Amino acid sequence: HGNRYEFLWVVGQIKQLKREPAVSRRCFLQLNAEASVKNWLNVDPVGLVAGYEQSGYVSWMPYLLNDVFETPVENSAVQHNNCLYLASIESDQLGNYLKHYVQKLTSLPQFSVLKNSGLLPSRANYQDLKRPLRIAWLIGDLSNHPVARFLLAFLSAGSGGFRHQHILVNTKDHLSESYSDRFEHISGLSQLNVSSLPPNQKLASIRDVQPHVAIDLSGWTDANFAIGFLARMAPVQINYLGYFASTGIPSMDAWLGDEQLFPASMSEWHSEEIVRLKRCFIAWDPPDNLAEAHVDLTDAPSGSEVIRFGSFNHNRKLSDKTLCLWARILDAIPGAQLILKANHKYDKSPQILLRRRMIRCGLDIERVVWLPIAPTPVDHLAQYAQMDVALDCFPNGGCTTTCEALWMGVPVITLTGKSYVSRMSTAVLHGAGLPALCAANEDEYLRIALAQAENLSWLRQNRGHWRKQLQQNQLGDAADLMNHLEASFVDLYRQSAECSSTNV
Repeated sequence: HGNRYEFLWVVGQIKQLKREPAVSRRCFLQLNAEASVKNWLNVDPVGLVAGYEQSGYVSWMPYLLNDVFETPVENSAVQHNNCLYLASIESDQLGNYLKHYVQKLTSLPQFSVLKNSGLLPSRANYQDLKRPLRIAWLIGDLSNHPVARFLLAFLSAGSGGFRHQHILVNTKDHLSESYSDRFEHISGLSQLNVSSLPPNQKLASIRDVQPHVAIDLSGWTDANFAIGFLARMAPVQINYLGYFASTGIPSMDAWLGDEQLFPASMSEWHSEEIVRLKRCFIAWDPPDNLAEAHVDLTDAPSGSEVIRFGSFNHNRKLSDKTLCLWARILDAIPGAQLILKANHKYDKSPQILLRRRMIRCGLDIERVVWLPIAPTPVDHLAQYAQMDVALDCFPNGGCTTTCEALWMGVPVITLTGKSYVSRMSTAVLHGAGLPALCAANEDEYLRIALAQAENLSWLRQNRGHWRKQLQQNQLGDAADLMNHLEASFVDLYRQSAECSSTNV
């Protein structure tokens, strides 16, 4: 585009959407270089930081954004990303960062105006418990996104049998890729689309339906309405499913998980009350209108007598500690291979960068097999035919990928960490009745991998075992999850009514 550097911002954004992060990063670096000599050019740092993060530089995140830390409101998108990055690496900075950011937001004059938008929520009271509660689910990922797919599964399982009224609140319009129509068949669920409204009207529209409970499915991720929860839209507000850390929002009443995500000796910083379901916090039970429901088990890898480990987690989760441990596994098992997904074929740079990191970690790159990015969800699931055993990453582990692997006939080995972000796979595996695949330390992770390699013949002949394990345990029972969720919402509302009554 010649000297029209403003085009670089658009190109950089498009390249990120096309899974070409290194090309995107180069565009934003060029734009920053131009901005350094032209005072009129204002560069949003979000694109550049995302380019680094998606290329695998997650450990750099606390150091890339220091210049915007003191201006959180002017750079809100960057702040939201930084909250996510700090949580993903279990950073000790997260608590102070969130407190600082929330304090800045609540001191804004426009926040005072926002708080008074629409019908102000009343206090919880016992009389409401005599009839069905109104439950609002706020989602910014109403598309082919894990949060929408999980939500669709357990709301579909409860269709026609809800004890309460449920409202799906859409905060972002995904246009032709929207999954809104996939929720229309659910009896007892209504929908409210506030995606095109400014914050004041958005909050007023949600308050007008007078929800008793509002569930945040976004946290600080894209299209979040965290500021609405900060202003309060319901007597009870819950952080659940879509975010892997505390929101740091004082008016967020509860953080909902299970005993595996939140162990009794929990040390992770949080601002919400911890609430543990008496079962796995999620369910993998695909309804008919999802592709996963119709995909058959994959065959075992063929043409090789050696075990094929693999991971379909994003590059940003492949920490140096993860790569070093995987190197130990390959060293201990002659001929073993590691199956990974590459980025788009037009952007080789992330793979090159990852290879350099692998070499520094002692991992033999000649034993890594790179798969292309799959064009469709069905093609993605079919790629599990390339591996015998999936290896989880740490500290930022998988969740959806762990469910997918079991569903397609592949066991998953995980390292149980100290926080939500490093315990998601542990919760999933316990929910599938597979606690033996959860390692307490790196040596145990290695021992489990070696045991699976020695059991290769059985693994390849019994791919169906893992899907059956999922289906016959809590993880495969979405209706049971819905029952527990509704009961938990009632309990939380009752507690809020007790507090309101005590404080009157």
